[in-house]
Amino acid sequence: MVANGALEQAEYERLIKSTIKLDLSTPVDLYPDYVTYVHQELKKLVASSEGLDKSLQSTDVAIRKNAEAELDKKVKGLLIPV
Repeated sequence: MVANGALEQAEYERLIKSTIKLDLSTPVDLYPDYVTYVHQELKKLVASSEGLDKSLQSTDVAIRKNAEAELDKKVKGLLIPV
């Protein structure tokens, strides 16, 4: 990142020396059925808004798999912003 100019050398040095703390606890879903339902509804909404509906229902396996991969990428981007 320093070589690309996205990060200054001083910031890089500070970050290298910082401690990383991982939280390895398992998240608890108190209502797993509801979480699954909401996730499926989000996927339907994203598919509809991105025009992937027809591709997801295609009889061509390659088209369907590409649409599913694109949909998963878009939903993941919404749930876990980069």
